[in-house]
Amino acid sequence: MTEVGYPVWLAVLHVIAALALIVWSGLLRTIAGSSILVIQSIPVLMILFMSYYGLTLMGLEIPPLLAASASLAIYVSAYLAEIWRGAIQAVPYQQWEASSSLAMSRAQQYRHIILPQALRISLI
Repeated sequence: MTEVGYPVWLAVLHVIAALALIVWSGLLRTIAGSSILVIQSIPVLMILFMSYYGLTLMGLEIPPLLAASASLAIYVSAYLAEIWRGAIQAVPYQQWEASSSLAMSRAQQYRHIILPQALRISLI
């Protein structure tokens, strides 16, 4: 994977985690919320050590750059998922009602109405 690919996968990872916290209910929401809580409670240095030295102790040799970039991507995606969750929830409820009155599907609501506004909110 190139240097350009890591931020793209990071963005996809945290948007999926944020949507799992909001849209889906049940087991997936519990798993996403628990994993985000666990990742946020572990210091980043510990995640770096576990990903490189811990995997080496288990017999899996990975390059140091791959271990560091994967660790930082996981760590940052937990925080960015919470930012996206807050931004999506900050979109006024009237926007949801207006888009559903236009007979938009849930995916169309997110794509055309909610996510563009959430992007603006998350950048403020």
